[in-house]
Amino acid sequence: MYSRCLTALRKHLMNLYKNVPEVQLLILEFFADISRYADFESLGDKRKESLYNVIIEIFKVYGLSSSGNTRILTQEEEADQPYADIVAALNIMSNIMTSEFESFSMF
Repeated sequence: MYSRCLTALRKHLMNLYKNVPEVQLLILEFFADISRYADFESLGDKRKESLYNVIIEIFKVYGLSSSGNTRILTQEEEADQPYADIVAALNIMSNIMTSEFESFSMF
């Protein structure tokens, strides 16, 4: 079940919403939450690798679909968090790096 869901997410989700930046941001935030709360120790190597591959695919698709686009934000959105997509991507990467360091601290 886990691998089927990840495969579906990798192949379809970001491509489906490539013209809807609000939904793409929600997908990035979803994966930021997954990477923050996932217990990477219990996932196992194969599932961790699957998750990493999905995240890499999402970054690729997001980069392709948003390259060359200009940001059109209201003043409220800009004041609140002007680069929410970049913040979500950085959170994903830092959460993954932190989880790897936490697994080394056990030894």
